[in-house]
Formats: sequence, C-alpha cells, structure tokens
Amino acid sequence: MADTWFYVEGDKKVGPVEGSEVKELLHRGVLNEHTYVWRRGLENWIKLRDAEELNEPSPTSIDLKNISLTDKILVIKIGQDRGGQETEYGPFCLETLKKLASEKRINGQTYIFTPGMDDWEMITHTDLAEIIFGEPSEKEVERRESKRRPFVARLFFHDNDQVYEGVCRDVSLGGLQVLIQGFPAQVGDTISMNVHPENNEFCFTAGGKIVRLLEGGQGFSLRFDKLDETATEAINKYIQNE
Repeated sequence: MADTWFYVEGDKKVGPVEGSEVKELLHRGVLNEHTYVWRRGLENWIKLRDAEELNEPSPTSIDLKNISLTDKILVIKIGQDRGGQETEYGPFCLETLKKLASEKRINGQTYIFTPGMDDWEMITHTDLAEIIFGEPSEKEVERRESKRRPFVARLFFHDNDQVYEGVCRDVSLGGLQVLIQGFPAQVGDTISMNVHPENNEFCFTAGGKIVRLLEGGQGFSLRFDKLDETATEAINKYIQNE
C-alpha cells in the first residue's frame, strides 16, 4: 500500500491507484505538475511536481516519423474538433489511426499525444499527418512554401472593447507567431491585425486563425487567411530583404 496514491481531478478525489498509473497519467497529459496528490505518510496534499517518487526524468524527444505502424502508443482526444465534450481514446497504433481517418472518424484537428511529446497537438501540426492522412503536415507545407525570418514588429489587435499590442517573433506567407501577454486567445479564434515594423515599407494588415497557444500563455501561432496583394508583397519583400 506504500506506493498507492490519491489525486484530485476537478472537484473529486480519485484513488487509491498505483504510483505507476499516476506516472502514466502524467505522461499522457491527463495529470500535470500542479495536480494535488497524497499517499499514506504525508501530512498534507502536495503538488505532483513535489512528489519525488512520481517524478522521473522527462522522456527524450520522440521521432514521430519513425514510430512503428504497430506500436500501440498513441492516444487521441476527440471533442474539441467537433464542438463537443473532450474524450480520450487509446492507446492506438498508426495502422488503427489510418483506418479511423479513412472512415472519417478522426481529422486533422483531432488532438494526439504519445510519451515523449511535450503536449497534446493537432495531428495536422505533427509529422504523423502524412502517415495517417497521406498529406504533409501544415508545418511541412509551410516549410516547403515559404522561408521564415525573425520579424520584430508591433501588432495591434482590435476587439470590441480593447486594443492589444504584441511582438511578432517570425513571419512567413503561411502565418506568424506572436508574443503577447493577457490576450484572450483560443485555438480556432479568427482575428485581424495591423502590423507595423520599424521599417514602414513592410507594414500590412491581415487576418487569420489561431492554430496553437504558446506555453505559459506567452502568445500564439496564427495561420493567415487569404492575404491581399499588399500584405503578400510586404511579407515577401521582408523575407527577401537582406
């Protein structure tokens, strides 16, 4: 019983469960370092990050392109891609996910996770997209279609009540990444912006969809919608400018 634990999920206490199960839930992203846990011998509940027995060295980065087609190590999360309640399924192997894709039961916006990944990601943002759907990932398409350069600029985002200011980390014809604190961004949100680099030659306006939130609420990645001729010219000129 020494290695059995309780943990808090929402407003419920779950357990007892083996320490190995808690570790697995942590690796799958079901629990995180801030989850409260307790076992016999502890005076109070502690955060999982402070439970030495449950913390192991982080898994090494996994090469998604070299995962075996038959290894059952992939967990998917369905619901957010369809506006419903999130539910996890798995673990599956790639052969099963290819079959689910052919049956239209999962899509590019389905979230996926395997031990070794930092966090859940949409399949379309990973190197598994080409294996599962027969199409390159959005990241790979972007790498093929355009170069990407650092881009220090001020960006002004408008909503009905407030104007936000952010700094762009890099830009391509596919999109850009924005460092901004306190912006109420959610994946899937569509926003418009005015971009003002120090060199006015590269100013442009654009709109796009948020495809990823940066860790720690530091900002987000945005994929451009159709760019107008002025914006395309400004971005191309910036990328090609030496």
